[in-house]
Amino acid sequence: MKKSIQILVLLIIVICGFQSCTKEVFVEIPDNDPKLVVFSYLSPSRDSIQITVSRSVPLNHVIDYEESLIVSDAVVELRAENADWVRLLFHEGEDVYRISRNDFPVEQGRKYFLRVSANSFKTVESSIVIPFYSDINLSFLKVENSSGNGENSIKYFLKFQDVGGVPNYYGFQAWVNMYYGESGNTGVAKQDLYMDGFSWVMSDYVFDGKEKVIAFSSYYFGDGNIGDTLFVKVLQTDSHFYHFHSSLESFGYSDGNPFAEPSPIYTNIQNGLGCFAGYSERVYAFPVAR
Repeated sequence: MKKSIQILVLLIIVICGFQSCTKEVFVEIPDNDPKLVVFSYLSPSRDSIQITVSRSVPLNHVIDYEESLIVSDAVVELRAENADWVRLLFHEGEDVYRISRNDFPVEQGRKYFLRVSANSFKTVESSIVIPFYSDINLSFLKVENSSGNGENSIKYFLKFQDVGGVPNYYGFQAWVNMYYGESGNTGVAKQDLYMDGFSWVMSDYVFDGKEKVIAFSSYYFGDGNIGDTLFVKVLQTDSHFYHFHSSLESFGYSDGNPFAEPSPIYTNIQNGLGCFAGYSERVYAFPVAR
């Protein structure tokens, strides 16, 4: 009995000790107002500049899926370095602000500024420099066919030479014209390829100044034929383009994984969200034996 009383007294002391250590902590909740979300990519090869402007959805806000997030009454402006601001017009039905290349040319190596303002929002700003396109000596190596478990694949190998001594950022897209149908009734269809083993955007951080081998694959069931031409589009981008798309892929990989750490989306829009980036591009065509 005496022992039970001692245990009870000890428990009371422990509980009182925890209560005496309790502290009230006041956390200031950060500003959670909607922000402007701006997306635009500038390139000398594009026929026009398109800018989308929407608003973010605040934390714990109930989303109305019938309500558009597009901001159609914003003042959207661009300017080149040492030039005046030019305002873009909103195009109904497309939900974009646009200006043609003739009215606003984009040049490699030049700096450009973006400014967007709208009622009830903070004005957002950003700036970029369009990268020069450097020759990377992209060349075709070989094509391989493989099959297994009823699935066939065609893999195209290429290599390129990175320009050393400076940070470089790339984006790669590839496609072929695939032939199908019976002899004498053959059709042609464009087929996009998948990049093997790498993200479609990459940095030369680990292969600065070296040759790099890349591969693209297409997958199909049944009989198939190799396209007669391989097309590869190479984007040489700024760091903003690379970091934004890399963060998008990281976010996608963590989606639905309860053990994954949160993966924030990169932004270079001051006072807002989104991405303002630039790139130069070139399309290569390589004949492929069929």
